[in-house]
Amino acid sequence: MLKLNVKGTEYKLKFGYKSLKNTNILKEVIKMQKKLQSTKGEDGREEIEDMEVLEEVLGICSKLVLAALQKYHEEFRADYKSTESVQACVEKVDDLIDDYMDEEDSMPIMELFNTLAEELFSDGFLSKKKETKPEKKILEMKAEEDETETQKTEN
Repeated sequence: MLKLNVKGTEYKLKFGYKSLKNTNILKEVIKMQKKLQSTKGEDGREEIEDMEVLEEVLGICSKLVLAALQKYHEEFRADYKSTESVQACVEKVDDLIDDYMDEEDSMPIMELFNTLAEELFSDGFLSKKKETKPEKKILEMKAEEDETETQKTEN
């Protein structure tokens, strides 16, 4: 379980079934991981020059933190049937992340994204599934299909 300390308060981040089901964040994370793979430099670190990608990472980080907070922090539980409720929780999360970034031991945003993604797939609800290589491939293929459909719709 990942923990963030913000202004003396410890926030436990855990990806549970309900929050993943309600947020639909899995596809976004997989797509972003693929985009980031193509931006790696010689040293293996992301070299993001495209501001749109960085903006997407910021948005996904907010959604990931919101999904992970819902298990243990009632004040971050959104009613996903109400866009106003979700937006209010996202704003709270954005404020929390902003305060977290001011902390001495905070991670840079890209490291935060990578840590959250790792937590999601290795320590969260999905890890209990003991995902095998073919199942991971299916998830990746599904993300590719969704990306292809999105591109077709845009054209």
